[in-house]
Amino acid sequence: MFVNGGSSTIPLNSLALEVMKNYSAWYVKKFKELKPEWFVFRAGKPPTDPTKPCTSFKTVWRKIRKAAGVQGRWHDNRNTFITGLAESAEASDQTIMDIADHVSKNGC
Repeated sequence: MFVNGGSSTIPLNSLALEVMKNYSAWYVKKFKELKPEWFVFRAGKPPTDPTKPCTSFKTVWRKIRKAAGVQGRWHDNRNTFITGLAESAEASDQTIMDIADHVSKNGC
């Protein structure tokens, strides 16, 4: 995932990993193959082209949020996750900075 022109590793819990595995299986069923360069949020109405990204993540997030009955902005998830991770003491400061794509503790 690219954030601010860099790349970040986004860890997945077991549920998110299972969802992505199921999504991968769906891709194989729909497109007869799966390529690592394909996009999760693909272009088209309805989304049909895995080689092109959606043009508006905001629209995709709104649809996903509505279907899941979730409220909040996408960025709120990131902030909640990073705060929870920091408060849990389960990750080092360096790990948290890597996930948050920060170069220092103050986020600069």
